[in-house]
Amino acid sequence: MQNEPETDDGIETNASTVDKFNPLKTVLIVFIPSIVVVVIILIVIFNSGEEKKESDVSAALVQGKEYLVFVRSVQAYPHKSNGDSWDIDSSAPEIFHRIYWNNNLIHTSTTQTDVLIARWATLGADAWRIIRNGGKMNVVDAIQGGTIRYKKGGELYVKIIDADLIENDTIAYFFLRLDNMKQGMNEYGLFKSSFGGFEQLTVQIVDASLPYDELLTCLSATK
Repeated sequence: MQNEPETDDGIETNASTVDKFNPLKTVLIVFIPSIVVVVIILIVIFNSGEEKKESDVSAALVQGKEYLVFVRSVQAYPHKSNGDSWDIDSSAPEIFHRIYWNNNLIHTSTTQTDVLIARWATLGADAWRIIRNGGKMNVVDAIQGGTIRYKKGGELYVKIIDADLIENDTIAYFFLRLDNMKQGMNEYGLFKSSFGGFEQLTVQIVDASLPYDELLTCLSATK
C-alpha cells in the first residue's frame, strides 16, 4: 500500500484543501469588489465635478460681480416696417450696435457692410494675433464690448442701427433685464418694432474675473 505524502511535520496534505483556503485567493475575493466600488465612486465624483464646471459657465449672474457684455450677432428683419428696403439700391443694411448701461453708452461696435446677418468678435484682430503668437495682454482693456456690474433689477439698453450717409435708420432698440440673463450666450428670437426689427439676436455675458486662460476660452466661444 502506497503511503500518502506528508509534510515536514508529519501532517497529511490534501491539494483540494490547500486551494480552498488559499490566503491570496481569499484576499482577492474580499477586496476586488471593494476596489471596483471605490473606482465607480471616483468616476461619479469626477463626472459630477466636470458637469459643475461646465454649468458654472452658464450660471446665473452674481450680485456685485463685473461682467463683460457682447452683442455677438444679429439678423435684421429683411425690410423696414413699411415694406421699404433698408437702402435705396435695395442692398442690405450697414449694421452696427450700441450698448447702454445705467443710462450711459458703454460700447459702440464696428459696422458690418451690406449684411442681414452681422457678427462681431469679442476682441479685435490685432489682439487675437498677439494671443495666438504666445503674447499676453490685458484682455479686459482690449474687448469689443462693454463692462457692467450686476445689480438685481438692472437693465441693458441695446440699439441696432443701419448706418446711412445722410441719416441712420434704427433697426431696433430694446431693454434686456439682467435678472433674466445668464453667463454665456443669451439667445433672443423674432422682435418687430415700428422701424423693422430683428429675427435673431445673441448677447454673450462673461465673468470678468475668470483666470486668463478660462477667459480666453469663453471669449473665443461661438455658441
